[in-house]
Amino acid sequence: MTKYAAEIQLRQHRQFVFTVFICERIAWLFRWDRTGAIVSRPFDIFEKPELLLNFVYRIARASPAALGYDTSVRIMRPDDPLIDAFNAYRERQAIDSWLRTFADDLWVNRTFYPLCKVICDDVDGLDEGKKAQASPRTYTYIIGRHRSGSRSPTGRGGKGFIAYDVDRARLVFIKDYWCADHPEVHPELEVYRKLNTARLANGSPISHIATAIAGGDVDGPKGQVTLTQEYLPVTERTKGKPARRFHHRFVVWQVGRPLETYANSLELVGYVYQALLAHRDVYEVAGILHRDVSIGNILIDIETSRAILNDWDLCKYRNEMNRAATQHARSGTWAFMSGPLLEYPLKPNELPDDLESFIYVLELSVLRFHDHSLTTNPFPSDTPHEVIGAPLRNSALARFVGVKFDAADETDEGYVVGGAQKIRDMQSGKPGFTMMEESSPLWLLLRGLYRLGRKHYATMDLDDWRKKWGATRRRHIIDKEKYKPKVDENAWLLQDMDGFVNGRPPIPVSLPINASSRARADTRDSAEDGNEDDNNHNENNEDATSGEGESDPENEPSDRAGHTRSLYTHADIIDAFKTLAQGPWPRGDKIADQFSDLPIFGLIKSHSQVTTGKRRSAKESGKPAKRSKNNPESSSHSTSVA
Repeated sequence: MTKYAAEIQLRQHRQFVFTVFICERIAWLFRWDRTGAIVSRPFDIFEKPELLLNFVYRIARASPAALGYDTSVRIMRPDDPLIDAFNAYRERQAIDSWLRTFADDLWVNRTFYPLCKVICDDVDGLDEGKKAQASPRTYTYIIGRHRSGSRSPTGRGGKGFIAYDVDRARLVFIKDYWCADHPEVHPELEVYRKLNTARLANGSPISHIATAIAGGDVDGPKGQVTLTQEYLPVTERTKGKPARRFHHRFVVWQVGRPLETYANSLELVGYVYQALLAHRDVYEVAGILHRDVSIGNILIDIETSRAILNDWDLCKYRNEMNRAATQHARSGTWAFMSGPLLEYPLKPNELPDDLESFIYVLELSVLRFHDHSLTTNPFPSDTPHEVIGAPLRNSALARFVGVKFDAADETDEGYVVGGAQKIRDMQSGKPGFTMMEESSPLWLLLRGLYRLGRKHYATMDLDDWRKKWGATRRRHIIDKEKYKPKVDENAWLLQDMDGFVNGRPPIPVSLPINASSRARADTRDSAEDGNEDDNNHNENNEDATSGEGESDPENEPSDRAGHTRSLYTHADIIDAFKTLAQGPWPRGDKIADQFSDLPIFGLIKSHSQVTTGKRRSAKESGKPAKRSKNNPESSSHSTSVA
């Protein structure tokens, strides 16, 4: 029943949905919205058929708004001249361009996802160069199939659309979601107003942030709102009713392709670096913390090939930080959250947590798209079909990713926790695997960031954190909504870090680097490595902290929240990029998606489509698991994903 309700809300433009559930002669009536479902008392359809018949009659006579449709979205007639204008724009685009790809996606799917018209209000403070192209105070957009969405029947229910801007004759991006009506939850358009009007010390705007051009609350301030929360009881666990949600929609100028479409390791590092710069500027200038750094929230502008740090709906303002968490489940993307955030459910979300997420963006990209010690090594006798299906049998990679990035438990108080393996790996200063090309700048950067993480973790008093922000005994979670990634390969020219930073055309030049700092980094690497072997990684090695003696937490100054001052700062992470991410860069080091059909839950929500991942084991294939390039028992976590 919940799947049906979720699917309807995903595929249609809805405020709420009515359903009927009949089991033999007993029926229930449901009204679903983004805070839950209101359910009638059960009734016997044979003894009281008038109840069901009256409901059906009212449904047949109801207006679209009374049926729960979002009346701000109108299905277009096939002969609408605006459709012809959009098709003419589509055909003018180059066949192999991203503009044509996205426009085609709207056009070819219009049978199952009819083209619809949406009208949005102008946004004050728009960049003057773009405002000059728009004279009306409202704008008309054509949307069709969603590019991203949620199959959960409750929550924000966010959906993203590539849209045709009728007034400007270009593609734009529309985000539509249900925002919690709470003083510390900020509508995303409000956040974009702050970001787009903020200025750096030199007077320039913040780079690598999308520009909002239209939108607001649907049907006016708090016009479309949820109702279910008014009927939900207050329990000892919930401590109160959930917040009311209101329908919020906005439009941004830039259209982005997924980060996963990068061509090689240089592009990956460059795009992540640009997103890091945006994160720093927003935090320091606007006083806003993102709180949901992930692969899915770093996009690549299809017109400028510059990164965009996206999705600010979970952000916090500076005066709201350092407050203990109040929800039983963390907000954000589970696989990319810091270890402490997952392990200590009451811990405030702070800057070091976001910076750690950037490390996991790089790490999961390496595990997914680059040759490493857990990459499947096909047998010489494998057929082409078996080679393509190899990830399905890569149990070593499945165990590693499952234990470190996917594992979750529920406490007796109802908190969802995890992250123990992330903490152990950061304490050891080692990711737990190796890239096959150990001289790769991407690998040197990832290793260097882990060493920085080890020093940061050495300043933490985890026992104190466990007492203040920890939870009680756990029970294992066996069901959690997940999404499976998908890659869309594209060939792009080699670019260097300096070109990424300054937005220059892609040309093969090198980033200036302080020779002494690089020499210190090389010396430190060799000294810290010794005879360490990254493949000797075991989940039960809870005391693996090779960072002892490198810092003294007793002598570290404390911040206002009583924590030890963090060694994670924007400057530290940026310096690591500049110092370690140096050439020569390989051009063809990105390989096929190793997470495709991996026998664990999918980890990352795709921007190209919405999917649900099913857990599968290597046994289901009927064939033995392939050998990894090193012993899988020593190069992966020991706990299996059952």
